[in-house]
Amino acid sequence: MDTILGIADKTTFSSAVAAIKVREGYADPEAFAIGLAHVGRSGNVLSVRFPHVNRNENFGSAAVFSEVAGLGSGESPVAYLDADQMDLLSVAFAPFEGDGGKHANIDAVKAVAMSARSMKPLDGEVRPVVIVVRDLQAPPVSAVDAYFRLHLLSYRKAVPNSINLDGVFGLLTNCAWTEEEGPVEAAHFQDLNLEYMTVNGAPLSVRSVDKFPRMTDFVVLSDVRIGDADNVRLGAHLAPGTVVMHAGFVNFNAGTLGKCMIEGRISAGVVVDENSDLGGGASTMGTLSGGGKEKVRVGKRCLIGANGGIGISLGDDCKVEAGLYVTAGSKVRVFRGTPSQLREGFPSNADLDHLFANVAQVLSKMEAEGLSSETLAEVGKEFEGQEMFALNFEPVNMDGAFRVTISIKGSFLSGQSGLTYRRNSLDGAVEAVPTTGVVALNADLHKNWRRFFRFKIRPDGADFSFRRLFGSWLRRHSCYTSRIFENTFTNPRTPRMVAQPDTPTTQSRIRATV
Repeated sequence: MDTILGIADKTTFSSAVAAIKVREGYADPEAFAIGLAHVGRSGNVLSVRFPHVNRNENFGSAAVFSEVAGLGSGESPVAYLDADQMDLLSVAFAPFEGDGGKHANIDAVKAVAMSARSMKPLDGEVRPVVIVVRDLQAPPVSAVDAYFRLHLLSYRKAVPNSINLDGVFGLLTNCAWTEEEGPVEAAHFQDLNLEYMTVNGAPLSVRSVDKFPRMTDFVVLSDVRIGDADNVRLGAHLAPGTVVMHAGFVNFNAGTLGKCMIEGRISAGVVVDENSDLGGGASTMGTLSGGGKEKVRVGKRCLIGANGGIGISLGDDCKVEAGLYVTAGSKVRVFRGTPSQLREGFPSNADLDHLFANVAQVLSKMEAEGLSSETLAEVGKEFEGQEMFALNFEPVNMDGAFRVTISIKGSFLSGQSGLTYRRNSLDGAVEAVPTTGVVALNADLHKNWRRFFRFKIRPDGADFSFRRLFGSWLRRHSCYTSRIFENTFTNPRTPRMVAQPDTPTTQSRIRATV
């Protein structure tokens, strides 16, 4: 540890980092962090909190963490730290104290050190822990590793299905999540609850029994809205502008890639792209049960109506009728009409173009030869082995004109854009037709921030606000109450004000609005 003890200023810090990096076997990690692990009396890890996570960044801090924790060889990604090692981290980062910069890893070290000294949980103890992961495509090896990857998703350092979470259920401990004491191992809850009652005179309040905690107990994002925190698990990925209503649910390794309205269920492995809307009670088929391997994806500007659902992916600009569930095996009618109407208004894509080209070729032959049994037999051979349920023909008149109906498996349409799935109200058939209209979200519902005019302009990275930049000019030139106008944009705790002319008669009538 002489390398760390030799750090006295930023220059020696850089030298120490360089010395660590040139050692045999050392490599910059893909991701790392320092956190606080809650270890139960049984020795099982009940939870891990990471105040800050890093991915492909801050490699100097990564070298220091690896050196102090003894993880430089890469043999194990996790190490618990004692009080002396925490003191070494304080020594290493001391040159950056008070320099005016924002150092998230240094703040995390301070928070972990303080919590390790002060927290005394009912079940077990809390311990500082460092994790250094060199390859997130390798499966997690411990509960600490599993919690770290869930944090990466919820902190938006990784999108769903981009990192390996194989075996995560087997690594996590089933806990009773209490309001008073946090996680308590479910296997020992009765004994611990009696112990708590003896001291406090009241039982523990349990809000859930699960291996996964709710996201907001560990990660809170300022630019999303969540109606019921119990319905969003740690490991959910919520993009800025996302609104999860009270009936909405987002599982781990799932979520949104842009602003979305979520009143339905986003199951594990499912990704919803920007400007899409899942109606109340809508469902998406995940991969946790049933043996399914396909990752369902919802494209941009899609709408799944109330109580609707999908087991196939949707491309962009798709809709699913309320109450309709489309699965990979659903029989979906994609065309019903005369040969001349075959491609009328239908969206173009490679798979459907190939299908309709084959059908058009057969139809032209049938128009020439009529609806004979021999021709129908040839049609069956033409489409043998293709993912088609039915190709039916109906005579229209005595002159040989006919109407064709094409129905195919839902899986054949998975990922296709510009389709609306609906149930025909006359014959009950599920059909896919070209989408009309565009799904548009209510902009006001997804505007989850108020500081429109804050930006970085100073060399030290400090915020330079609208008030500092334009405040003096407004006071000299505006006839309106500039201070009220400034506070509207720069102080989120100040009610929005209606500005009126800055005169003695109007000053008393300035009123606040919500």
